[in-house]
Amino acid sequence: MMLIVNIALDPLSLALSDTDVDSHIAFDPMTEPIPIKVFEKYLSLEIIEKIKTTAHYSSLKEYFLNLEELNDTIYAVIRYDYFDVNKLDDIEKQAHLLNLSQAIIVI
Repeated sequence: MMLIVNIALDPLSLALSDTDVDSHIAFDPMTEPIPIKVFEKYLSLEIIEKIKTTAHYSSLKEYFLNLEELNDTIYAVIRYDYFDVNKLDDIEKQAHLLNLSQAIIVI
């Protein structure tokens, strides 16, 4: 039951568990992805599907999907503070998505 309340209060945690949406989120959120396997084991995936059809979640998902999709290299810089110097070309393509401290580190 607490997981359902968590999703209701923090729908970003469910969005992070959706790889299509997660790849459009250009910041490192303070929340973690909701553990979908817990729903599979103890509850039902139907609950997740019902939550995904709500207007609240749909508008959040639509907002992020309208943003630019991150390439894998930029995703790693934003989420893990990691970059490969051999992939600086990929970083330059989406450098506009980096915050100031990330841009300083990679440039």
